Amino acid sequence: MTLQEIQDAAEAALAEQARQAQERARAAEKAAEQAKYLRDCQLAARGGVR
Repeated sequence: MTLQEIQDAAEAALAEQARQAQERARAAEKAAEQAKYLRDCQLAARGGVR
């Protein structure tokens, strides 16, 4: 393997890691929004207004 091939492989691996991290961040944000929505629904069901 040449130095260029190693660098290309490393860059590709880093790009994939970054893509996966962004995907996890989006999933976490969506889960947080859903949790807030569910909490608001529970409060509303109990008669509390938020």
